[in-house]
Amino acid sequence: MGALPKAIYFLYLRYPKGIIYKHMPDYYNELLGIYKQLRPNTDEARLNLTVTKVVNPLGNALNENLARIRKAFVEKFDEHLANNYIILGERGAAYSISLDRDLITWEEWDCRLFNAICKRFFRLFHSIYVILQAVTRADAVTNNKFFFKASARA
Repeated sequence: MGALPKAIYFLYLRYPKGIIYKHMPDYYNELLGIYKQLRPNTDEARLNLTVTKVVNPLGNALNENLARIRKAFVEKFDEHLANNYIILGERGAAYSISLDRDLITWEEWDCRLFNAICKRFFRLFHSIYVILQAVTRADAVTNNKFFFKASARA
């Protein structure tokens, strides 16, 4: 599941009584905050535009993402079990997740720390890659010189 459907799902998990579709603009800042945590390195303007499309009650972006969420759960579970995790509701009424909230434990997760670790890992991996390339090139040059020396004698 992509970051946007996850952000929408987490938003709905926070509201056991559900959210009425036409009231989605009221949840703009909260959804944006969740989405930023899931996509911390994305341009601010792009995040704002995406969330604006989702909370627009005249658009179809929210329905498209609800369908993606439904598909993700139905692919993993049978439909009867998936219905506990899917965002469901009637037109004009609140859409909600029927999952018992006592089964959910919220933990704070600092995406910045995770991203810093990933950047350090990437730098380390890149350094090892550069060293291996240099060693491979030096080895190839050495072998070629040896080859030429050997063939010059022959």
